[in-house]
Amino acid sequence: MRNPNARVPDPNDFFTNPGDPIHVIYSSKVMEDGTINLVPCGKEDTQEIIDSHAEETDMHYIMEQLSMGNVSVLNSKQPMYGDFTEAPKDMRHAMQILIDGEKAFYDLPLDVRQKFDNDFRKYIVSAGTPEWLEKLKVNTENINTIEKDVADESKS
Repeated sequence: MRNPNARVPDPNDFFTNPGDPIHVIYSSKVMEDGTINLVPCGKEDTQEIIDSHAEETDMHYIMEQLSMGNVSVLNSKQPMYGDFTEAPKDMRHAMQILIDGEKAFYDLPLDVRQKFDNDFRKYIVSAGTPEWLEKLKVNTENINTIEKDVADESKS
């Protein structure tokens, strides 16, 4: 019998929700009014996905491959370096970035939007190109000067 005066709480008093093993997959859908919404389009079993990587994470398999001279098992993915703090964490976050971009596009003056045929997708696809900068009336001489100054500073 458990001592009622014990300082250690009974482990059965705690409830931890392990979550749902089935993960809902979302897809974007264009609604009748032209807005884009996320709608469920399928489900995937999280345990099944984890189990699909079992062989390549098995230590016996890795050691066997290393003994045969295959060192690629140690670095199966090419590392990426960069600041990814603003990168979307999931599909919902990525869609929200697109929706915010679309709102910003429709906040542009009408004459600027007409240069992109009032199409947000044409605006996004051409983003950053010289034509895009020209349509937005951005002074590219200032950008070239700034890029040159940054390049000169990095050399010294």
